[in-house]
Amino acid sequence: MCARYKIKYNNNNNNNKPLFEASVYMQAGEVWTEVMSELQVENVRPVTPDREALEAILTAVSIRAEQVKQVQHELLEAQKQQDLMEEQEFYAQVN
Repeated sequence: MCARYKIKYNNNNNNNKPLFEASVYMQAGEVWTEVMSELQVENVRPVTPDREALEAILTAVSIRAEQVKQVQHELLEAQKQQDLMEEQEFYAQVN
């Protein structure tokens, strides 16, 4: 899959692993969302087990997307706090 999407993954850097996994998960979710959209456009109704599986996948992807969004927000806030702290330290040294 990495070769298909031309994703460079460095096994030596464990910090990349969660980002890589989230990226692959979101790409898979995007594919399933497209499948569902195409079925609706073609007026194709999946049989009940397939529909339930598709809904479960889309629900899981939606939940994961919200989790990623929350983590991104937390990382941005942490970076803002770090930047503010560094700025305050800089001004304290200048004065």
